[in-house]
Amino acid sequence: MLGISESVDLVILLSGLRLETPAAAIRGYLRLTNNRNGRYNRSMRRHLTQLANVIYVNVKRGVVEPSCKELIDIATTEPKNKSLFKLQAKILKVLKNIWRTVNEVSDMPAGR
Repeated sequence: MLGISESVDLVILLSGLRLETPAAAIRGYLRLTNNRNGRYNRSMRRHLTQLANVIYVNVKRGVVEPSCKELIDIATTEPKNKSLFKLQAKILKVLKNIWRTVNEVSDMPAGR
């Protein structure tokens, strides 16, 4: 989905973020909003930025599979800073969707 197979930054994000909170709260926690007031987690933001950089470089090198068309479009059509920001937002959206899917499956009763 994200075009990467092994990433320490991804594991740190998964363990450090509270994905059960609303998406707007997560974006505020990582300071991906225009609101400059309040606290944010610099280390989580750094890992998110590094993960976005890895995806951006992989797209530029042509390593990312063609099935990740959305990521390729973001990285190739926008300037670098704007594409990194969009990739960060996309990463959070994908992580949130994966978390939601896993929890929906685990909430289902086991039937025969």
